[in-house]
Amino acid sequence: MAGFTIKWPSAAQPARTTSAFATGAGVGISAPQGTAIQAGAAGLVIVVTGDTVQIASGAFVVTYRNLQNIRLKGGEQVSADDVIGESAGPDSIILMVHQELDPTPLLVQEPVSAPAGQAIYARPKSDGLRIREKPVDGKVIGQLYVYDVVESLESAEATKKKIGVEGEWLNVRAPSGEPAYAAAWLLELTSAPSTDTGAANITGMNLDLMHPLGHPDPARLKGIGWVRFLYNVSHNPDNNSYGNTDIQATYNRYKPVLEKYAKAGMKVLLVFTHQTYGEGQGYQWNQMDAGKWRDLSAKFADMLKRIAQQYKGQNIVHAFQIWNEMDAAPGAVASVTLPPTDYANMLTEAIKAVRSADPSLKIITGGHTGGPVAGSRYARDTINAMPAGIRPDGIACHPYGRGAPGSDKRYMHFGLIDDEVESYLKVLPDKPVWITEWGVLNAPNEPPADISKYASEFVKRLKGKYSGKVASAMWYAWAQGMHNGYGLVAENDQPRDPFYKQFLAL
Repeated sequence: MAGFTIKWPSAAQPARTTSAFATGAGVGISAPQGTAIQAGAAGLVIVVTGDTVQIASGAFVVTYRNLQNIRLKGGEQVSADDVIGESAGPDSIILMVHQELDPTPLLVQEPVSAPAGQAIYARPKSDGLRIREKPVDGKVIGQLYVYDVVESLESAEATKKKIGVEGEWLNVRAPSGEPAYAAAWLLELTSAPSTDTGAANITGMNLDLMHPLGHPDPARLKGIGWVRFLYNVSHNPDNNSYGNTDIQATYNRYKPVLEKYAKAGMKVLLVFTHQTYGEGQGYQWNQMDAGKWRDLSAKFADMLKRIAQQYKGQNIVHAFQIWNEMDAAPGAVASVTLPPTDYANMLTEAIKAVRSADPSLKIITGGHTGGPVAGSRYARDTINAMPAGIRPDGIACHPYGRGAPGSDKRYMHFGLIDDEVESYLKVLPDKPVWITEWGVLNAPNEPPADISKYASEFVKRLKGKYSGKVASAMWYAWAQGMHNGYGLVAENDQPRDPFYKQFLAL
């Protein structure tokens, strides 16, 4: 067989294989969920189906499997290093190379130390399954619910022998990332967790670099999948001035903080608003027209492109959110509103600019606040006004005042969360809904036990009914006094238990 050389396709480091070569099965390439996957060789795209892309390169066909967010179409010519999609996870893609006249897969050399075998997953049969530091009588370190999917840390053969067998204990990776033991007779096998985001958990927290309590030690957020920060370029806290455009100074201010959360295993979402670019730049928000919005959007997109370039390749920032509550009523306190056609142009320019700098970044809409009718109509009008082929990676919303069936009416006066999720899923059916803010507003003295119950039911509903369809559920906010949200910690920075402990366990 003729030789054929391809570049390593995964951006994950260190570069390694995750399963041994097998005829007809290819080889596993290390690529945690969400990792950018690049074409290893130039060629013609001949197959795009499900999670698979095949690229013909001379006399060879290269197959990439276990992908998500595929960016190619059949018939396209690609160059080596072009991004073809992302790993669907949890930890690898499959690479195969065939010679057209000889269907035997080429051998891909692997490191001797690479672990063999594929990941295998399980879930509890009922809520409240306790997990322990060691089998039988070990210290309890958490609970599992029916929506939790855990990875077995034992071989596939050993796992299958233990599942459902009375008295057997299985070593698993808990949702928090820690190793733990669970009663195997109370588990059942299941498929890999499915989301379009790469986060270990959909729960998240809104933080604030400018608030004294707004950026806690990551250890206090253990178990959280997401953190969300407003990326404020305009405000320089060193001299309390506004209207700044120095993105290097902003990068120097934010990067050390964001990096700590990323290294702790959380996904970082940055939201870009008028406080990123526009504030103090001569724009009068109550006097904007289509021409002024186009002018601002071009400058805004250019700044986002340069910010994306600053963070590229560092595995710090996972997603960009474009604007905030743009569909709110004019004069809203927390946002600057604009018509959907103008937002469509802003979103389009931002997507083009950011993807040209770093195609691995997720890009989502600002959080819609208009609810399942007006909000989804605004989202649909926005998408319809965008050029074909340019779409965000999801619709975001802020469903305050909504809850799970049977939840306390005090906290869900607008109705069910189901209505909100389903309305936005209809706008972009192939993309998940991102809840980038939710919580309880203007009620600082509510009992923490009641808030805990409401939040637990909310998340359980999302993970149960909408598994894989909701990418995040980010609580607003971490600390009491961060605007008007009910905090996990009080104004003295002390946890508001049982809410604090229960939310982290979700």
